[in-house]
Amino acid sequence: MFKNTNTAGGNFVAARKFLPRIDNIATKWYTVTMSKRTVYKFDNKKFKKQLENIVGLKLSRFFKQVDMFVLVFGDDKEYAFHTFSFLRVVNKGNIIMTSTDEYLLPNHEEMPDKLYNSDEMHEKSLLHLSLNRTLDLLKDAVVKRVSVTKTADVSIYFSNGVVIQSLTDCLWENNEYYRFFEVNAPSEKPHYVVYYSENQIKLKLVYGTFAISREAREKIDKLKLSE
Repeated sequence: MFKNTNTAGGNFVAARKFLPRIDNIATKWYTVTMSKRTVYKFDNKKFKKQLENIVGLKLSRFFKQVDMFVLVFGDDKEYAFHTFSFLRVVNKGNIIMTSTDEYLLPNHEEMPDKLYNSDEMHEKSLLHLSLNRTLDLLKDAVVKRVSVTKTADVSIYFSNGVVIQSLTDCLWENNEYYRFFEVNAPSEKPHYVVYYSENQIKLKLVYGTFAISREAREKIDKLKLSE
């Protein structure tokens, strides 16, 4: 399916704690177990075919976790898109959310350093408001189509006209732009990881498992972003 340029093996097991996030979802654990990685030159058309798994699905969760945005699509069968790149949401030609909303107050003024470094910054940021507004706009919408450019910019178009865009924005060596995968999938289904290395964009297929505990899932599903 992809032209193989490099392979790497080994065992990687990581458990990472969910830090407090903008959307008030509780701190919980998830586990990632990786066993094999295969690297390819990035092909936007072939990656687009993988991303098309979300067409027809609703955006069920949307939040900021540490340095990345997490978008989860579907219900019984879920797909996740994790992006470290610049993110923005467009509605009817207007930008209604961007990654930089984290640094602003709801009145669009810059957040004071003292507040930004406090525990209260999450609930008092423009991003908290923007995420809730976006989820409210998309509560009855489904993904209509997706697009992926040769420079790995991703656009997700919804049935009500809203567009979520992840735009590649830096050239750090081995910088991960984003990844896409099926949640709780069997180990033969990989994470599709798009990143920058050796002056080009590459795609890394990482095989393993990604699982969220039943307790964590139940508590996450009970929480509302507006709380």
